[in-house]
Amino acid sequence: MQVNVLPLDHYNVASLISESLVVFVSSTAGQGDPPDNMKNFWKFVFRKADAVIDPWLDAFWEKVFSLYPSMAAVIPLREDEPLRIPTEQSVPSQCPLPYPPFPARLVSNCRVTDSSHFQDVRHIEFDISGSDIQFSAGDVVMMYPCNAPEDVQQFCELLRLDPGATFSLRATGSTAVPPRLPQPCSVRHLVEKHLDVAAVPRRSFFELLSTFATNEVEKEKLLEFSSAAGQDELHSYCNRPRRSALEIQPRSFSIASSLLAHPQRLQILVAVVRYKTKMYKPRRGLCSSWFASLDPQAQGEVYVPLWVKKGSLKFPKEKDPP
Repeated sequence: MQVNVLPLDHYNVASLISESLVVFVSSTAGQGDPPDNMKNFWKFVFRKADAVIDPWLDAFWEKVFSLYPSMAAVIPLREDEPLRIPTEQSVPSQCPLPYPPFPARLVSNCRVTDSSHFQDVRHIEFDISGSDIQFSAGDVVMMYPCNAPEDVQQFCELLRLDPGATFSLRATGSTAVPPRLPQPCSVRHLVEKHLDVAAVPRRSFFELLSTFATNEVEKEKLLEFSSAAGQDELHSYCNRPRRSALEIQPRSFSIASSLLAHPQRLQILVAVVRYKTKMYKPRRGLCSSWFASLDPQAQGEVYVPLWVKKGSLKFPKEKDPP
């Protein structure tokens, strides 16, 4: 099989008509948005991508199997099924992070851009004294953000939940209780630290909800949202206003300091995501907005649990250029 690999912005779309098989692989940005060097191409190919992705995938696999029958036994991943590529350096799935993460004291949180500039960029410094954290160029720091108190309160009010109520979880079958979840746990702690109430849910979320629906009308609507034909309406529903109830995922940030220059310190630069759309409520990034709200001068000592993950960028040990 002859294969050509090209950056998407270097590919001539006029060549599509003569291609027998093309696969596009791209890292999305934000809430699944196409990157800048893909936007024009994406509009050209799909126009309304969400509405045609299911029939496109069916046609894609049909074409692949006709060209390469040996792949007929391949089972495509479900939308909610993560892609796992084993490598020699892979971290075992049962231990995805060092637990518990180190509670690093927030030393400073300073804006480095002028107040008149549209982008609020923060220089954030943590004290990692007493930890065995080591990092080098290319490594990233990982941490879990928290939801804003007003979002937690609104979520509980909408679902008629008592934030002070407590509950305990028990493991069922092979599914373990998340190690970060205290036992017992309060509803406020769950919503604040574990549920991403500001994220846009995926189709699989509504498909899962449909299995719990007792009202036939609601169940029918949920199934419509999870179908290919209902994607335009699903997009409108999820963004008017933003709907959510997903698990908070750890955020990663490139480390912007060196232990040689700043011993016992870990520094990052964070651009606060906050922008206006046609919606009434401005959009904001969960983790960056949470960082912007932390003020050790006004709030006293603030601790952020974090851990470091080795990056894929490796510098040569020899200092001399090749």
